[in-house]
Amino acid sequence: MKTRKQGLCSTIMLSKDSNALTAETATMRFVGVRTFLVVAMLTFLTIAGAKSVKAQIFTEDWAISEPDLSGLVWGPQEISVDVRNNSGDYKFFVVRTETRSPLRRFGGVRHFTSNYIFVPDEEKSVKFTVDVPENLTYYTLQLGFFAVVDTLDDLALGKEIYDHIYTLTPPTPAGLVDYEKSLPKAGSVLKYNASLKTDLALLIHKSLQQRSSIGALSKKLGVPFAVLSRIIRSMEEFGIVKANGDNTYQSALTTIEGLPADEINSLIDTFADSFAEAIGKAMPKFIEKRQKMMDAGLITQGKKETLEGTGMMHHLFPLVGGIVMWEEVGSEFLIRGEGPPQIISLDAPCDMVTEGYGYILLDSSLRDGGEFYYYDPSSRRRVFGDHVPAVMCTRRIPTANMAPNYFLPSKETALMYTHDIDRVEDAVKLLTKPLIPIRKKFSSKVESIFKKSGVELLPAHRFWLWNRLVTITVRRLVDAKVLDKEWGRFFTWRERAPK
Repeated sequence: MKTRKQGLCSTIMLSKDSNALTAETATMRFVGVRTFLVVAMLTFLTIAGAKSVKAQIFTEDWAISEPDLSGLVWGPQEISVDVRNNSGDYKFFVVRTETRSPLRRFGGVRHFTSNYIFVPDEEKSVKFTVDVPENLTYYTLQLGFFAVVDTLDDLALGKEIYDHIYTLTPPTPAGLVDYEKSLPKAGSVLKYNASLKTDLALLIHKSLQQRSSIGALSKKLGVPFAVLSRIIRSMEEFGIVKANGDNTYQSALTTIEGLPADEINSLIDTFADSFAEAIGKAMPKFIEKRQKMMDAGLITQGKKETLEGTGMMHHLFPLVGGIVMWEEVGSEFLIRGEGPPQIISLDAPCDMVTEGYGYILLDSSLRDGGEFYYYDPSSRRRVFGDHVPAVMCTRRIPTANMAPNYFLPSKETALMYTHDIDRVEDAVKLLTKPLIPIRKKFSSKVESIFKKSGVELLPAHRFWLWNRLVTITVRRLVDAKVLDKEWGRFFTWRERAPK
């Protein structure tokens, strides 16, 4: 018998078909020198052979039957194994499961822990939960059995009996087979929404463009009622599915489809070039004006001055991307009016819930944007960055009269600035003025395409198009060295209240 070093050990297994003993090397980690001593393992063979547990996994102190994973389907379910404590001591036995979808899929990490106490020489059935992500692809299941002194112990090295990663593929429901190669995609602002992290959740939204009961949807998709009910009710809590009074549900998200992808992609590329060119030409006049304002003592000369009110004048990336493109120029296209556009609802950024602006892309050839802009009118606070942040919250669900506290990951945050619009308006107008005619022409072209396609131009469409346009425009300006991107950071500023 050969043993593997560095935490890997040859294991001795009991055959399923007989009491014959077989030995094979497995990729599971055992910890504790006493467990791996060959002499101790051979001693255990005599003991295990006499027990009722048909062991496939065992150590000196434990005999565990092989888990049957062949029937796993979507959602949480219980699996059981027979376990025997072969020691003469009281033992705590812990099972931990962790499922993960591949990186190109949503689903997050789902894990469960089950705790049991064993008296000396006790044998019993142990149940544990495996939660399979509802994706049309494979997933990994990490299954670990641990022996601990106390159930509060950290499941770290030194306590493992068995720890193995399985790669499994759940059966695809009959009603979803046609979607395996053409899946919807959540809009960028919904990237981290907890209820949209699986393929099935996105397909539910596609199916709920017309109202339907859960029972009817279950028959249509071939997905169990319980699985659909759990997901739909979760999405209802986030406000992206609406419940009707007749036990039917309907998606609150806009599906983006039925549009000429090549024409729209070309339109956005063309106008991004136009915006970038106009900003590039206006930038020298802005720089000159800014210098004159500094010389006259009208604005600060320091990039790190956060409270003075004009520090944002030295950060062109958020000034152009956030204030100019989203607020001064974009508001008319986005909300058909003036003022900062409130794309995300007040209680959102924790889950990126949007009011009328949420969308899913059904056509993979239609590209999405990647910018992030958030405005909270109650605090006059803005956040701008080049990607959607994984916002962390101190309270999961807001109360009726209080929104959840939230903050950006520390590695992505920049200083909070106070922004005094009145003091910098003349300089900022040098950048915005030449962009207004371009925006009007862009808006006219968009309306023409939608009318020709027979698709109603909704707020979500406007947000999708503008986000894509700003993303490409800013990228062009960074590539041309007009803007310094100040990589990987979000800028936060609060408008100073008018006097």
